[in-house]
Amino acid sequence: MIKIFTSRLLHPGAEYTPGPYNLHHLKVMRVMPGDEILIGDSREKEYVARVKNNLSAEVIKESLRGAAPSRSVTLFAALLKKQKYEDLIFKCSQIGISEIYPVITSRTVKTLKKTSFDKIYDRWNKKARHGAELAMREKIPSINNPVEFSGALEVYKKKRFDCGIFLYEEEKSEHYIRMSDLKNNMALFAGPEGGFTPFEAGAAVENGLLSRTLGKLVLDSEVACISAAAVILCQGN
Repeated sequence: MIKIFTSRLLHPGAEYTPGPYNLHHLKVMRVMPGDEILIGDSREKEYVARVKNNLSAEVIKESLRGAAPSRSVTLFAALLKKQKYEDLIFKCSQIGISEIYPVITSRTVKTLKKTSFDKIYDRWNKKARHGAELAMREKIPSINNPVEFSGALEVYKKKRFDCGIFLYEEEKSEHYIRMSDLKNNMALFAGPEGGFTPFEAGAAVENGLLSRTLGKLVLDSEVACISAAAVILCQGN
């Protein structure tokens, strides 16, 4: 069974006609008439539907899979080069990240031109959707507009997370992410190539974030981010 999303409101008995994106997806996945699929609607409800001859689908019933991640994690990830950041969004969407804030830090190399931002933002959202479909998630992670590092800290304070993890490779105490760090509503800060600066690390701790490492090895930013997300999300409450 595969999962697709629609901006429509659905209910048992409704007929769903896929748009170009979902129609292409159904064809690529070789879905046949009579197959059952899952459709997530605009209210983030999930339904079981049966595919018909023209690849439209009849909504049969609401799905009660309960496939939500064990906790809500908002990712504040420093911008990386185009393909790396798209891969990060795609993979973190599969793992179970709830929301993503692209962050501009002191060492951020990638800059976004206003003339091309709409295309980039659209690409990010497609990657998040694709990752959510592949993992058969209940909802697609939301992607926010990029913020400066100071703005990310303001968002962190405003949203009153239960816990915030700040990945800092220069952390001298080798503080790994611990079971006691894992809460229901969390934030994860991941830096750019070259990591966060000491000033940014100090500001993060002053604002209540926990400085943590992933061990003695120096990891690529994308790998570090995905690894930390997996550590946090792939363990139950």
